[in-house]
Amino acid sequence: MKNFILILTLVLGLNAFAQNKDRGPGGNPPDRAEMAKKLAESLDLDEDTKASFLEISEKYDNKAKELMEEDRKSGFEKMKALEEEKEEELKTLLTKEQFEKYQTALAEMRPPKPPKRN
Repeated sequence: MKNFILILTLVLGLNAFAQNKDRGPGGNPPDRAEMAKKLAESLDLDEDTKASFLEISEKYDNKAKELMEEDRKSGFEKMKALEEEKEEELKTLLTKEQFEKYQTALAEMRPPKPPKRN
């Protein structure tokens, strides 16, 4: 009986610990504005380009929030199109090297995708 309680406690404890992975303080998702600032810093942008970068990020973050308030399935499809639109706008703002660095940094900041279920 003691072993059962010990195992149950370990399983529940590990499960609760795993749930907070890639989350901000208090278990909340990281703030998108903070992520954009970190990305801008990592790209070594001048002040004008950094301001434009943050403005573009905020514009698309607001659009994304609106989409997610709609139907979730169509929201995800629209979100993908919105992300592509954002990348096209950033390509015109950033140099080729900065854009590649942006994509690499963004990929590192995103949590890994969960495995697909059958």
